[in-house]
Amino acid sequence: MATSLTQRLIMVASKTNETLLCGMEIDEYTTMDKQQPAQHTVYVSKIDTSGSPLSRGVAKRLVIAYLTSLPPSTKIHVFARAQPQYLFAKSARHPDKHVLSDRQLVRWWHQVLTKVPAHKRHWCVPGVDDPWTAQADVGLPRTNASSTAWHYGHAYSGTALAQDVIPRFPDDGKGRFLSSLADPDLTVDDYWALLGFSEECGAGHLVGIFVVELAKEETKKEEPASAAEPARCLDEDTYTQMWNDLMHQDFSSGQSNHTSTHTWLKAWHKQFYSFAVNPDKPETLDGTGKITPPPADQSHVNTLMPRSASTAVHVLSAKRPTKPDAKVLQPSDPRAQDATHLLTPKRKSPTKDPAMANAALHVLTPKRKRTTQ
Repeated sequence: MATSLTQRLIMVASKTNETLLCGMEIDEYTTMDKQQPAQHTVYVSKIDTSGSPLSRGVAKRLVIAYLTSLPPSTKIHVFARAQPQYLFAKSARHPDKHVLSDRQLVRWWHQVLTKVPAHKRHWCVPGVDDPWTAQADVGLPRTNASSTAWHYGHAYSGTALAQDVIPRFPDDGKGRFLSSLADPDLTVDDYWALLGFSEECGAGHLVGIFVVELAKEETKKEEPASAAEPARCLDEDTYTQMWNDLMHQDFSSGQSNHTSTHTWLKAWHKQFYSFAVNPDKPETLDGTGKITPPPADQSHVNTLMPRSASTAVHVLSAKRPTKPDAKVLQPSDPRAQDATHLLTPKRKSPTKDPAMANAALHVLTPKRKRTTQ
């Protein structure tokens, strides 16, 4: 049995005024077993908007389109805690950016994930024991609290050992708290009771934890996992430089967004467009950094997020496969690369130190190359 990790960065840009609208960072885990179908797990690490007026509604469409493109039975994990900015540097200063509060963000994720076809849905607010209070706290209609679409509470056996069954992801508050505990015999129920009083989820914070298992595929029997074909990817240094370049841009206003988008896309267009879906007619940038789209019949974005001509978008997706420690659960599918639409550069790197799980929550910082174990 082997587990691999693909870290994916998806950026959405406007065609009309060449500004970045929103972005999402995802960790995709895949566990391959010759005797069993591949197991897939996705952790949504960050999602952010730039503040552009054109970004309204795009983030929700992006999340739904991405999640519904994943293989059947994929498990999706979300740790929802509000921050002014996640991916777009200085965007918290943008006068048009609508920054969600803790309650608004948890409600947003609940509503978005409800729209994704799923076999099981779990959600909870650590520190809040009953669904009625949780619904009221985040502003969801009371009638939804007893809905069969959602189960309120954690998604694990309460008597199981927390260290054995609770996944720990990079940039995941509940995983960081679990790693800080020195009790290997702590059960899931006891851990969850402590989590509500932790620095990650208590101290005035309202956090939502979601675990969704996508609907199973009924018309096709899954075959035992086989080795996937090696995927094209960016090397570690290139991906890190591209990320750090994004972190040093300025999205504090409409003009700075326009300038930063041009600067960033022009600097990295070769990396993005070398992975275009249609390599014969990829989108290009002219000498000024302006985006030149392909003919309308080549656009895969419109099938992802139908938009009017005035708000058409590009989807730029960067990925990097790695092999994490097996304790850093669990997996999602590299085949999702094929369904995440337009532009997919990525980077491959050797085995990583899972100490990344101890990084500060959602802090907008440059990436640094991690050492090989």
